[in-house]
Amino acid sequence: MNIGMVCYASVGGSGVVATELAHALAVRGHCVHLISSEPPFRWRSGVPGLSFVPVTVPPYPLFREPQYLLALSNTIARVAEERRLDIVHAHYAVPHATAAYLADQLLASTPAVVTPRTVTTLHGTDITLVGSDPSYARVVAFSIERSHGVTAVSRSLKADTIAALGIRHEIRVIPNFLDCAEYRRQPDPELRARLCPPDLCDALVVHVSNFRPVKRVDVALEVFRLIRRSVRARLILVGDGPDRASRSRTCSSCLLPRKASGSRRSKRWRARCRWWRRRSAACLKSSRTASQASSVQRMPWTRWPNEASRCSSIRLSARERPALQRKSFEADTARSSWCRSTKRRIATSSGLDNSG
Repeated sequence: MNIGMVCYASVGGSGVVATELAHALAVRGHCVHLISSEPPFRWRSGVPGLSFVPVTVPPYPLFREPQYLLALSNTIARVAEERRLDIVHAHYAVPHATAAYLADQLLASTPAVVTPRTVTTLHGTDITLVGSDPSYARVVAFSIERSHGVTAVSRSLKADTIAALGIRHEIRVIPNFLDCAEYRRQPDPELRARLCPPDLCDALVVHVSNFRPVKRVDVALEVFRLIRRSVRARLILVGDGPDRASRSRTCSSCLLPRKASGSRRSKRWRARCRWWRRRSAACLKSSRTASQASSVQRMPWTRWPNEASRCSSIRLSARERPALQRKSFEADTARSSWCRSTKRRIATSSGLDNSG
């Protein structure tokens, strides 16, 4: 098949999934054209059957903001016509679902052109934060309804989409996939000896994110403090973003061990993320909603996959949201249970006998 894959180029789950899916489809013999403003974060050149199509937004003094939606719609229509696309797959509803709909209408009005089918994949914040905002909600809902196929990465996100936007279109839940050959545990005794000297600590805990407020790095720090009460662990913070500086100061003020790595656009940073994941004893997933679980699904949970799959939806503390004070017993119970379970797994991974 000829497939047009539309995604954001920046660091984020939707762009990662779209790019990896494009690579996987190309390897299987399909012809995939990845459409974005620049080569995406996970882009790898030289893959047969995979090409990149840039979206060019011409500057014009009249417009105070770049007209990306119009340029993207035109690019999708041009690629679909020139390369006879069978499918246009839009990752992240805002504004890609709308651009796919506009391109569909353009092609439908063009004689002798077969209009490709459009698929929209919902990833999380495109619904829970952006798409549900009153400024966008109606057009986002309309664009989703006009897609020929709609998928969501979790049941939680499907429910949120229906509740927030009143979507009646069938939404199929297709979880993000994992390349087990790429993401697997790889012990490194030399690195462990350097980062976790036996006389100082016994386990590494890694948090990898783009350090946006929605990732709630403060919750990861809170959980790490609880882990430290019974396990001599070291915290590694990997990533960059608006909250990085403030969380680094928090680590300093609390005397928490830390390591922060930046330059998210570089291949070295991408390799470093995979490197840390393969050598971690545990993953702290602190995003507010269950749909934002792509980083957990890329963690090498070969020995306890169920723990990773439910990290993102556990309420770690009622103090995080005052509105949940009435459910504090439920939240504290869940937090305590998760922390005990996590500490046992860290201890087991570290070769400790203490199960506390």
